[in-house]
Amino acid sequence: MKKSPTKKNLPGKGGKPVNGAAADWIGHYAVDPEEVRLFCSRHDLFQDGDKAVTMAKKILRPRHLRVVVEGDPEGTGEWLVLDVDMQGPVDEALAAYHRLKKEWLTHLPAARRGLMRLLYNIV
Repeated sequence: MKKSPTKKNLPGKGGKPVNGAAADWIGHYAVDPEEVRLFCSRHDLFQDGDKAVTMAKKILRPRHLRVVVEGDPEGTGEWLVLDVDMQGPVDEALAAYHRLKKEWLTHLPAARRGLMRLLYNIV
């Protein structure tokens, strides 16, 4: 029997299970939900990952949004990567990207931002 990804009781901040609405973004956008959950659990990134995805959806209005965990092939770093396909004129897409950067700087703590990357493609 396959378990629902939102029913997993992975530890979050304070050892509390993280499930339900707080992790819905993983089920909707993660290419490998289990890998993303484990990464977020290790780095207590569920809420900030949700904020980042919400901001990307609102500001960039992506055609496609995928969330993956990528590692540095030459080192030990790994990041939560929001891979976004944007549609429209280049000037508008770049303006939206700059708005998103400003929002990330304002609403996400520096330590959390350091664990996330944005990869955007203008299609």
